[in-house]
Amino acid sequence: MPRRVFESAYWQAYVYGLTQQGNGSWYDAIIPNFFDPEDFPFCDEKEDYILYMGRVIKRKGVEVASQVAKYFGKRLVIAGQGGLINQTEGIDLSKEKHIEYLGAVGPEKRKKIYGKALFSMVPTFYLEPFGGVNVESQMCGTAVLTTNWGAFPETCLHGVTGYRCQTFDHFLFGAKQIMDGKIDPKKCREWAINNYSLDRVRWKYQEYFSMLHDLNANGWYQIHNNRKELDWLKIYYPKGE
Repeated sequence: MPRRVFESAYWQAYVYGLTQQGNGSWYDAIIPNFFDPEDFPFCDEKEDYILYMGRVIKRKGVEVASQVAKYFGKRLVIAGQGGLINQTEGIDLSKEKHIEYLGAVGPEKRKKIYGKALFSMVPTFYLEPFGGVNVESQMCGTAVLTTNWGAFPETCLHGVTGYRCQTFDHFLFGAKQIMDGKIDPKKCREWAINNYSLDRVRWKYQEYFSMLHDLNANGWYQIHNNRKELDWLKIYYPKGE
């Protein structure tokens, strides 16, 4: 009997469809990736640049990030593996004067550029199983612009921690809203910590492992008369939302 943990509800549905599994499984669970807030400190003092963090490939949407930044006359900081010229990918951003390419960065540099960015762009084309950059950015108090598929409908709280977009116009609108101060950095941080911090996600694993442990007793029919809560699947929204 397989027992699987998926990092998002989207990914569970995708795998079920791929394997033609038509029924749910009691001992499959959805438990998101977790992050240590100390690795992603809060910052609400922003500098005048947009951030793209990730591999420099088409499927990650780096060219969309470049186009949005160029439209607003903003500097685009790119941090990630690859390069501005990639013949295999058909990418050449080397002549774009608004781009600053940092290459792959370590933890200290990462936390600084996340926190100081006006917003992060995660315009991934492919169906992202989770998309950690999105949550990492929010944890630093930096809003995000994402696409509207994969796991993003679960992790980007539209209009609160950023905007999910499907056209260039959507990206421009979302960018302007963020730059006009319509997204509260504190709510980004609150959403990310309350749902994706190590301290939050550990309780999901605790409940899941308890379920598996019950298989040694009465299995699915094991009753816990002393249970006081069932919060492992609860979603915590920022105050006022």
